[in-house]
This record gives sequence, structure tokens and C-alpha cells, in this order.
Amino acid sequence: MFCDAIPGMDKIFQTEPPEGSVILIVGNAGTLKSAFTYNLISNDMAHRPSDLVQCIYVTLEETRDSLIRNFKTMGIPISERIQVSDVATFFRAMERWTSIVGQDSDYINLILEKASRPFKVLPLNEFETSTRPHNNNPKDKVAVTEVGDISIMKPKIFVLDSLNAFNSMVFNNSKNIRREMASLMYKLREKTVTSFIVMETGDLSTYKPEHFLVDGIIELGMIETERHRFKRYLKVRKMRSTKHSIEPFLIEVNGAGLKVVEELI
Repeated sequence: MFCDAIPGMDKIFQTEPPEGSVILIVGNAGTLKSAFTYNLISNDMAHRPSDLVQCIYVTLEETRDSLIRNFKTMGIPISERIQVSDVATFFRAMERWTSIVGQDSDYINLILEKASRPFKVLPLNEFETSTRPHNNNPKDKVAVTEVGDISIMKPKIFVLDSLNAFNSMVFNNSKNIRREMASLMYKLREKTVTSFIVMETGDLSTYKPEHFLVDGIIELGMIETERHRFKRYLKVRKMRSTKHSIEPFLIEVNGAGLKVVEELI
């Protein structure tokens, strides 16, 4: 996945991270964190049989349409094997989850359930929405998607975008964030899915419990050149059980998504 999914990544990675790793994608606003994550997974899937890799991408800050539209403008290929669940879908699922388990604000278990359950892959632009009775009440209807040709897949990759939004929902009043975060990371590893967690941050030197709990940290950032122009870079802060460079590399967006250009000197 890492060595060849994005052009030039083989300059950074010599070996692949183990499956089931939890990887933090960090950076300030506008550094292409979401685009990098989706591009990496989408390109990797294009080179693998459909029965090997599937992904659930949970975005808590954008709608699915907005996210996909942004990716398309960068030339990133959109994969029907990446099931995007946006904030509206997540909260509808949260309501259903609460009614089933009888527990309010059980966001962590809902995330874990999404990270492990088989799901239906919807052919892109080939579905329509209708309504049906909910809880056997004809007056209480919910939207459902009717699809003619679907396939059932069990996810191997899970994306949470972003941890900032998730923290505000789950850990806002927690007295022991490190314990809660450790529990989340441990349970994600138990699901044997490779997890990408997007996080917006401007200062990696500040202590944050997730920095020590994850298996890998990929930093995306911007740097000002001598000519007062800004360029984007990618740097692997850590990646357990993996051979990789720790130097920053310039990245750019071309007509086919992201590309690693050269080492930043």
C-alpha cells in the first residue's frame, strides 16, 4: 500500500506497515490530510482484487458529496469499494444504535461496529432513495437506498476523519482522555483492520496522548521557500515495524491526484 500506491512513495517507504496498524495522519488546515488518505487507499485498491481490500471512510466534518467533489477536483480516483459515511449518516446510525443498545452517546462502540461489520457496496451514481416504515409504524418513515446490483464486503481498512470532531463528541468531558484513547486504539487493533485517523494540529511538539498510542504518524504540512512561495510536504514521524525515511518530502497535486516529488533539502 505505502510503497507504490502514490507515485514517489517508494522514496519514503522501503517496507510496508503491518496490517492492523493504527496510523495517525496529522497536519494543519489545507495540508491535504483527507486527500492523501483517500488517494492512498483508492490507488491501492485499484491494484488489488476486490475480495481483498475494502474500506469504510467516516467523515464527521463534511458531507459525502462535498468530500467526493473535492477529491475529484484533484484528479483522485473515486472507488466504489470505499464506503463513505458522513456526519448526517453517522448521527442517523447513532440514533438507531442507541435505540438498539439502550445507551446514549455510545460513539466508540458505533465506530468499532462500523469498522468491522460487512457492508453493501453501492455502485457510484446508481442508487435512488426511497422511504419505508420504521419500527412498524407507517407514519414514521426512514430513508433507505434501493440498489439493484450490490455486493457484500467486510472492511479491511477504516478511516476516521477527523479525531478532533470525534473527540468533541466523545471525550469532551472525560477526565482520563489517555485511557479512553488507549481503549479505542486497542479495540481497533482487535478488529484486525488497518485504521487511518485524521487529526488537525499545528504543533506536533505539544504532548498529545494519541501520539504515543498509535503505530504510525504521517505529518503533512506547508513550508515557505526563500522566494516566499508555499510548498506542501510529507514526513513520516514514526511507523512501527517498518523501514522508512524520516526526512520530509515535497508533494504536489497533478491531474491524477497526489505525487511525492523529491526530498526537501
